[in-house]
Amino acid sequence: MKKRLFTVIPLVILGIIMMASTTVAQELLFDNAWDFSENLARVEVSKQVGYINKTGKYIISPSFTRESIFYAPAYDFHDGRARFISGDMHGFIDKKGAPVILANLQDAWDFSEGLARFESADEIGFIDVSGNVVIPAVYDDAEPFSGGLAAVQTGDLIGFVDKKGAVVVPPAYEETGNFSEGLAAVNVKDRWGYIDAKGTMVIPPAYNDAEAFSEGLAAVEIGRNWGYIDKTGTLVIPATFKDPGPFSGGLAAVECGDGNGYIDKTGTFVIPPTFKYADTFKEGLAAVRQGEKWGYIDKTGTFVIEPRFDHANEFAGGMAAVQIGDKWGFIDKTGKTLMAK
Repeated sequence: MKKRLFTVIPLVILGIIMMASTTVAQELLFDNAWDFSENLARVEVSKQVGYINKTGKYIISPSFTRESIFYAPAYDFHDGRARFISGDMHGFIDKKGAPVILANLQDAWDFSEGLARFESADEIGFIDVSGNVVIPAVYDDAEPFSGGLAAVQTGDLIGFVDKKGAVVVPPAYEETGNFSEGLAAVNVKDRWGYIDAKGTMVIPPAYNDAEAFSEGLAAVEIGRNWGYIDKTGTLVIPATFKDPGPFSGGLAAVECGDGNGYIDKTGTFVIPPTFKYADTFKEGLAAVRQGEKWGYIDKTGTFVIEPRFDHANEFAGGMAAVQIGDKWGFIDKTGKTLMAK
């Protein structure tokens, strides 16, 4: 009888797990879903995109029609504005869904630090949240504002302007990153270094590649491996890793050997590299792939949400977009599914 009992118990447990997974799958109702941004999330049903809040209620009804598999008809909210596309033209709505900048822009990117990149007659400039042109469209290319500055390209060279359009760093580089924590990566003769907001080279160009600073450290490529430097340019974590992530909450995801794990700022593995993929920690949790399924771990490496998703996004505003099969939905940090209303 005992042998039979031990046979039944695992089957019961397996049944419970399968029922839970089926229940979650049934609660994922969207054809596509994106992260929460400014307390609203984009969702798509039958090629119609709208916005829900954290109770699952539609705040902006699904009224933006997808016309292409290559781009969505509406985007996330930033600075109280969300970009939408009508025909081939771009505009912006507010959080009530009302167009506040009409769809008469040749091209536009999301707002960042109060300004958005727009295109007119194949030239690039910046508008404010009311649609006023703040920086005229005179550049060949431009990146979003970050740290109060934006990279702008004239001809083959890139410099930086402030929010009034004044040139702060003259165009002198073929490639640059964005400013983060007061420094930006720049490419000089196929080597990367870092400049400050005045354009002074504070870390000489000596690296094959370089990422943005996060929590005081930046990933740099030396040879074929990556390590981390501090803001003095000192290599504080030796270049022994692949695919480095930014530091967040004191930990960074890195690839080592055949797996991915998390190191601290001394380069010591706090969470061993046992995952197929590992994302950056956000709001105390990180999405990781174990085998073919995604789940979420805490900073001890313990699964707080078991791997059961086909894809899992990072947490944003206490919620994360997850996928099972061909359906998407949202979970909170306990793994509970947000129900659409």
